This record gives sequence, structure tokens and C-alpha cells, in this order.
Amino acid sequence: MNGRFAIGTGLLVAVGVALIGVGLFRPWGLPDPHESIQAHHLQHFFLVSAGGLLGIALARFLAGDKTPDRDRERWLVPAILAPVGVMFAMWPTTYPYIEAIPLLHATEHGVFIALSALATFSAHRFARPIGWLLGGFSAAMALASSLGFGVAPGPSPLIAAAEAAQAATAETADPEALYIQNCAGCHQPEGAGLPGVFPPLAGNVPSLLAAAGGRDYLKLVLHNGMQGPISVGGQAYNGAMPAWGQLGDEQLAALLNHVSTSWGNQLPSGQEPFASTELAAARAEGLTPQQVQQLRQELDVP
Repeated sequence: MNGRFAIGTGLLVAVGVALIGVGLFRPWGLPDPHESIQAHHLQHFFLVSAGGLLGIALARFLAGDKTPDRDRERWLVPAILAPVGVMFAMWPTTYPYIEAIPLLHATEHGVFIALSALATFSAHRFARPIGWLLGGFSAAMALASSLGFGVAPGPSPLIAAAEAAQAATAETADPEALYIQNCAGCHQPEGAGLPGVFPPLAGNVPSLLAAAGGRDYLKLVLHNGMQGPISVGGQAYNGAMPAWGQLGDEQLAALLNHVSTSWGNQLPSGQEPFASTELAAARAEGLTPQQVQQLRQELDVP
């Protein structure tokens, strides 16, 4: 009875903690995990804690059969390796790739729970106090990461490549060359994008330009970048676009005119081509990538 009560209570607590991690950030007044590194790692803390509690509950249940564990040393290896797995699952340089694919991102969170459960289960089977100690250490590690210790995201490989391309074309003014060298790596040479990873420009830019505020939004995207979930043509995207403000205003205007009139795209009736003076005026906005994403969410586009 005690074993069943332990695992039943442990399961309820673990599920409750996991639900806190995935669903109760906004009511607490904390930022959305998609918009705040701190909130994102705090979400990891709750998921790791839930997995740890689940592992201990299961270990206590199995210990209730009173059968001695004659080979308890076998649990030492997974007890050591599982927390290491949690650490690598939080490796900051993987974020740009993992967050660009929602299913992979959700799977990563499931891995946090599974590995944390394995760590505490194995440690508890080896020596009961070690299970609680290891679980507490894993939770503390995740909590510390939410405060910025040891996991501040390093340079994104995608952004680093983009910055290298920007430097190589700093003086280029040819619209097509600017696009190929700065944008085609993500949005593809014909503006088709990659479904679920990078949104298309072909067929999408005219819709943005036709929406109220859409023209200003496109200028702000180039100056400030954008990060967060959006939907284009019914397809969900959740990645990060770097800022291109280090390019000159004439170059940025040339890029916008290129994507607005290529691959079948056309400027909406009554709109003039982008001018460098327009881009110069937009530099003063100084928005964050998350604020630009909020502007995108407010646009009435399909």
C-alpha cells in the first residue's frame, strides 16, 4: 500500500509540476517562454523537476516489494550518464536549430523529463539518498540556467554565417547579388523558403505590403530582426531572423524592392518602390526582435 501511495502521489506531483512548466507562465506574470531566455530555462526547471520526482516515485514503488537489489552497482552508470544527457540537451548552440522545428523542440522537452526520471530512478536504486541528491542537483542546474549561469546562448551558426555574408557584401548595391549573398541561404534563391523552417517570400511579401502597417513592418524586420512564432499560408514557423541594419540604407531599399518584385511578386497598386530615405527613417525605431514579431502578429495577413 505504501509503495502504491508513493508512486500515486509522486505521479500527481510530477504531472502538476510539468503542467506548471508548460502552461502557467503567463498567469504568474512571467514572460512567454518563446520570448524570454529566462522564462524558457525556468520552463526547463519545472520539466526536469517533474521527471526527477517521477523517477523517485517509481523507484520507491519497486523498492516496496522488499526484494533486495543484489546488483545495485549496475544503476551507477545510468545515474551518472543521464544528468550528462540533460546537460547536453540544454546545449545553447543547438537552440537555433531545435526551436526552428516545433516538433523537435517539443521532443527535446520530453527528453528532459525522461532523462531526469532515469537519473533519479537509477540513483535511488543505487542508494536512496543519492536519488534525492541527484534530483536536487539537476533541478538546481536548470534553475541556475534560468538566471543566466552557464547557458547564455552563444553565437548562432546561422547568424554567424549571415554576418559573414553581410561583411563580404558591405559595398554591394546590386539587388540580386545582395539577395543571393544575404538572404537566399534561408529563403532560397527563388524565394520559396523551407516549409516549417524559413517562411517563403514569393507570394508572401505582396500580402504583407498590402496589409495596414505591413510596409513599415518589412523595414523594421531588416533593421531589427525578428524572433518568435508566426504563421504564413497556414504553416507555422518559430525561428529567428538576424538584423541586417549594418547594410546601408540604399542596400536595404534595394533588397526590399527585389523581394517585392521578383518571383511573381508585385508592389500593391499605388505603392512606390522603397527609397533609402524610408529605410534611414526606420532606423530610429530600435525595436527588439520579439517586438517586431508582435507587430507581425497584428497584421491582417493569411
